[in-house]
Amino acid sequence: MIILGIDPGTARMGWGVIKIKNQPIRQTQGKQSEIKNKIELLGYGCVVTVKEDGVGKRLGILRKELKKVINTHKPDIMVIERLFFGMNAKTAISVGQATGVIHLTASEGNIPTIEYTGLQVKLVVAGHGRADKKLVQAKIRRILGVNRRTASFSARDHGWDDAADALAIAICHVLK
Repeated sequence: MIILGIDPGTARMGWGVIKIKNQPIRQTQGKQSEIKNKIELLGYGCVVTVKEDGVGKRLGILRKELKKVINTHKPDIMVIERLFFGMNAKTAISVGQATGVIHLTASEGNIPTIEYTGLQVKLVVAGHGRADKKLVQAKIRRILGVNRRTASFSARDHGWDDAADALAIAICHVLK
């Protein structure tokens, strides 16, 4: 099974693709070493749009780039981070618009979607819902059996931290 995780946003949309190998994966209550080598990292990235382009063009770019990812990796399911309503209204509207485009694009490709909150993702992947990004990224690397050189998630690298969030969402679906 190939899982595409998405961290939605209009400015930056992170994506990550993993594959569950043929071995069954069971919930291991924190023993993530048991699932290592059962999940394969296929790819990750971030779609970055320019604020000056306007909402319509930015949403079009997200759709176009997401279609490329779908055509390349052919996911069986898409897992999306659910909008957190505690954010400011302007951000919530922007993320909601991006989420709508993501669901539409998945629907056009007949790909089922599931949503998890950021709190759920952190709890499942890192062991507690208030984990910081560095801890989550370290857990992702450990689960995927990769190092910092293989999976660099530096915020300075044009949104790779959003890609890490997307991988965490995909992994959450596997572990849940």
